[in-house]
Amino acid sequence: MILSETASLTDLRKQFKRRIRQLAATSSSAVEDEIGNMFSDNAIADAINKSRRIVAMVFPSAREWCKRRAVITTVENVQEYSLDYEVRKILSVLYDTESTGIRKASTYEADDVGTREMEEACLTDAFNTPGITNPKYRIANKGVRLIVSTTGTVPADKYVQIEYVGEPAELTTGSSYSGWPGTLNDIVIDQSIWLLANEDFPEIARVAGQNVQLLLAAEKVKG
Repeated sequence: MILSETASLTDLRKQFKRRIRQLAATSSSAVEDEIGNMFSDNAIADAINKSRRIVAMVFPSAREWCKRRAVITTVENVQEYSLDYEVRKILSVLYDTESTGIRKASTYEADDVGTREMEEACLTDAFNTPGITNPKYRIANKGVRLIVSTTGTVPADKYVQIEYVGEPAELTTGSSYSGWPGTLNDIVIDQSIWLLANEDFPEIARVAGQNVQLLLAAEKVKG
């Protein structure tokens, strides 16, 4: 890493955005052909991925860009199903759909029981007994737990569509990258700079961190 004594926050922002474009366009991570780079492309990509996860965890509007949809196939008497990304929030669960996730006559939207204690309580609730026409679910082990009976039994080969908020997809070499629009993208860039510059460029990191706080405050007002 070659450190520039004349580095500025503006220079770093340009470098981070350039790295994003390069990583999206190349099939190799060896793109260190510029003079005076302060951080490697891999270090920048790692910082951006960390920042995207942080922003997605704490900022409600960022979750809109982490929405995912999955259709799982049930296995007999198996209640818990993992998803491709760590689950932050489940938006909806449709039990017994077509293989494409499209509703059919026997499709029912499952209710969230929230916690294990609430799951146990609903099993003995005579007015809200879980079943295939009154399905329930809760987040469990970074996936979803289906409750469609009082005994834990689950029919086989039923399609279940799950819409959820997951981890943002990582920026990797050669992958497409659409980014987040406007302010959210700026927050991610400055948060990434703060993560990387703290040790070698504390003043730049301080300014970047202040800017993140200002951008967050502005976005919260909009929300």
